[in-house]
Amino acid sequence: MKLKATVGVILTLSLALTLFAVTPISAAGAPIKIGVIADKSLTEGLSLWNGVEMAKDEINAWHGGQGVYNATGTGDYHKIQLVYIDEHAYPLRPDLAVAELVGALPLVDWLVGGFRSECAFPMREAAADYFEANNKPMWTVTGCATTRLIDCGFGIITATPCGQCVRCDYPRYKFLSRATPMNDTYLFGAFSAFIREYLLGQLPATGFPYPTFNTPGKLARMYQDPVPTYLVMENLVWTDTMLACLLGSSYIPASPYPTPPNPAAVLGNHCVLVGTPPFSRPAWDAEDFTTTLNAIEASGAKLVIHVFSALAGASFIKQFGQRQIEAVAVGINVESQLDAFWTISGGFCEYESFLASMGTRSALMPTTPAFWDAYIAKFGDAPVYTGLASHDATLTFAENLEAINTLDVDIAIPYAEQRVRDGLLGRFKYTGPHPGKNPYNQGYDYDGSAGSINNLNPTRTGGLHDVWSYETGATWSAPKYVRTQIPQWIAGKQEVVWPRDQAYSKRYTIPPWMWETAGGYSIADTDWAGTGPVVIAGPTVISPYLFPDGIVDIVDITSAAAYWLELPAYYALEADINGDGLVDIYDVSRMGKDWHKTAA
Repeated sequence: MKLKATVGVILTLSLALTLFAVTPISAAGAPIKIGVIADKSLTEGLSLWNGVEMAKDEINAWHGGQGVYNATGTGDYHKIQLVYIDEHAYPLRPDLAVAELVGALPLVDWLVGGFRSECAFPMREAAADYFEANNKPMWTVTGCATTRLIDCGFGIITATPCGQCVRCDYPRYKFLSRATPMNDTYLFGAFSAFIREYLLGQLPATGFPYPTFNTPGKLARMYQDPVPTYLVMENLVWTDTMLACLLGSSYIPASPYPTPPNPAAVLGNHCVLVGTPPFSRPAWDAEDFTTTLNAIEASGAKLVIHVFSALAGASFIKQFGQRQIEAVAVGINVESQLDAFWTISGGFCEYESFLASMGTRSALMPTTPAFWDAYIAKFGDAPVYTGLASHDATLTFAENLEAINTLDVDIAIPYAEQRVRDGLLGRFKYTGPHPGKNPYNQGYDYDGSAGSINNLNPTRTGGLHDVWSYETGATWSAPKYVRTQIPQWIAGKQEVVWPRDQAYSKRYTIPPWMWETAGGYSIADTDWAGTGPVVIAGPTVISPYLFPDGIVDIVDITSAAAYWLELPAYYALEADINGDGLVDIYDVSRMGKDWHKTAA
């Protein structure tokens, strides 16, 4: 009996040792603490925090629930912990934001976030002071768009060095980088490309290596050429450059702004600014836009370029829709990115087009729809761009730790600079000097040689730490480096109308009250094709959708018939009049009703 008991104990111990050999449990190392800079009272800040929280849960589930492996070279596993750093973006209190950051810096191993530039700039300086003294922590921005927060672009977009960015003072600011959004210089170029190429009908922007065509686009044919245009931009620092681009002829912010206004350098000669003055700069928290809307109507504008990152954007577009202003609204409106904004605005946001990272559940990458669904399941609302990018940035940070096995920034920064990673919004890499090509590395790297426009910087260093993106036009080519999308609110969904070549792309819709009223363009829906040339230029194919010819005729119907019962793509999206995803009898019969009808 005693022998049996001894044998049983030995067998039990042997089994236990075998199990531990198969599934080793390492000692738990100290948690890795991530400081999340956000204001959770704002949608953008809450989505940012939620995206990091989802990433934290995923990382802590790695390796059988043990977290990050060997992050500090000790062979231990480390769990991720989050430290909330209130950005105090609303009400706007940069002083309190800096105080919160200073208190958190000794506690954290990495920083992520930052949405409001007015807070991020003084926080950057406090973080830089701490970094110079302690050689930590790195900070990845996932919300602020102001160009000079990361890289002022000295020698490329400004003639004067700022002295306070990664380009101008790398040793002091090398801890800082941006994961989203693209900077305001790029953002301006992105929605300008849609306006210029599609609504107005001119390619390219000055300085791009494309042959120029200059045929009036849809809006120019609807009303008058050039199209009367009015600007509405919130009175925050990140919009200064955009306004200067339209009121001057360069990307160099000017004060006072050059007169007379000169939008042709950016939007082409099918655009003219109207109004005295031709712009409004409402407060970021404005609620009543009666004065601004009166000015728009008095100016006779048919195109309104609006830029909002804050709460005022919701009030503006709701009141714009309630009054059925006879103009199309295109620009940036972060509040409109909310999937719930249709309900919030009572549907009055319909037909607004705005810059965003994606539309409603757009399949940008194979993993994007699943993340969208998981986010809604967990939080009850859809994410905005800060949530998706912060999730990606946090996963990237943890992956880098497992690759380099250290928190030492002298190793971590060079490693991060050279990484290329597919995320929820596309493929990501940092900007950096590229010998012999565009030293800013923002936009097209073109040196005149065949195929150079798509070589995607094989020799770049990544040392300028901004978001690298090279496409703004109608197509999004492989390998799909991150770019902006332009959705339009249509029947309760954010449908992406630019780029035009993706499976999720939809037809842009002119507000019906613009062409149903006296003097409107009564065939705006059905005059979709013309006889303009097909121009092959770099990665972009410019097709006849840019050339409505002022009459509904055989060209429109036969062009539609060529895509009969197919899911339309690229320029044939215009033939899908009812937006149901097919070119069918409904669309052709609708054209037949307008047979040989000409523009008013």
